[in-house]
Amino acid sequence: MNALNKIGGFLLAAILAIAVISGLQTGTGREAGSSILDAGRSVLSWAGDQISRVGGNVDTAGNLGRAMVIGLILFTALVLLVPKARAGRGFAVSAFASLIVALLLFQPSLGTSLRDAVSAPATGTVLIK
Repeated sequence: MNALNKIGGFLLAAILAIAVISGLQTGTGREAGSSILDAGRSVLSWAGDQISRVGGNVDTAGNLGRAMVIGLILFTALVLLVPKARAGRGFAVSAFASLIVALLLFQPSLGTSLRDAVSAPATGTVLIK
């Protein structure tokens, strides 16, 4: 019975994936897909703005010690407040996220670069060999 449930779940997921892919190929689906991409770009642009602002307000730019202390505080808060962040993969993800935050606070221009890269028009980002 368990094997039948897994097969049925797989078939349902496959049918749903096919429906979504074929739906995104219609005119309305393309508009929806581009709207989703635009929303994602807006969120990443906003995140880049916030990262560059926080880096300037906290005065951690170039101060590795202060940036690492803030990252350590974030890591400790994640481990204490999020039960899944206490062991295994959650612990590693929490450590990595805290390290990225510390890096972005230490070098806020990375946040600005992220914002600029995401907000650049697709036609302007051509790689030249």
